[in-house]
Amino acid sequence: MSIPEAQRRKLLVATADSAIALLEDLSHLRDVIKRVDPVRGELRRLSSVLRRLLVDRDLTKIAAPRMGRFLFSAPDNLPILKAEGNRPYEFFGSGGVAAFGVQFRASIVETGSKKRDLPNFDPERVVKMRLDGFLAQPVLCFEGKWLSRGAVIKYVANIASGVHSGTAETEEEKSLSRVRRAMTYAVEDRVTSFIFNPQALGGNTPPPLRYSPEAIDPAMVELLAAVRFLLESEDLATLEAIISAEINA
Repeated sequence: MSIPEAQRRKLLVATADSAIALLEDLSHLRDVIKRVDPVRGELRRLSSVLRRLLVDRDLTKIAAPRMGRFLFSAPDNLPILKAEGNRPYEFFGSGGVAAFGVQFRASIVETGSKKRDLPNFDPERVVKMRLDGFLAQPVLCFEGKWLSRGAVIKYVANIASGVHSGTAETEEEKSLSRVRRAMTYAVEDRVTSFIFNPQALGGNTPPPLRYSPEAIDPAMVELLAAVRFLLESEDLATLEAIISAEINA
């Protein structure tokens, strides 16, 4: 549905400062995504930008009077979901982003020796979706509990010191706390390592935190991936060009 012209003009004025801030934020996000070795503190603080742009909907508020509907690119995780069947994943991380010189996509940890088939799964395939779908897309799974991209952003921003510090209260937050302690991605002796902590399986109490300043956890990988797919969304280039033309008019 198109916005009436008078309302559109009011929205353009109301979002002018936010539009300029968006260009500045995108420049920062591009600098972050280009890093070969991610920095933990930088990724944690990244959640504040993603929360404002996506969860608080600044991006779509800016886009609405300038181009209308905004579509995001996202990894196609539907084959992964369909392949779950009655065998829940111990761990799944969607990823789709490079870190430490390695492309992280569809990391899976399973107990037992039976190989799981993933029919029609293409790690390079992307789909288009609106903001609600982008935030709701399942990107992490731990012991059969699926967690969305929006939940990850809010958790890191609101609980894990991205913006605020807090205690995991909901079942979703507790699952995210456990999954962050279950898998570690790091470079050790110039080799990229994926370390899964089996102590994280079973029970409701997270295992002790194993801190390494060079290591990142699955939630941080998903923050990076969210940045990558946002930056590669075709509509973003259109929106940037429109804002730049406004500024230079």
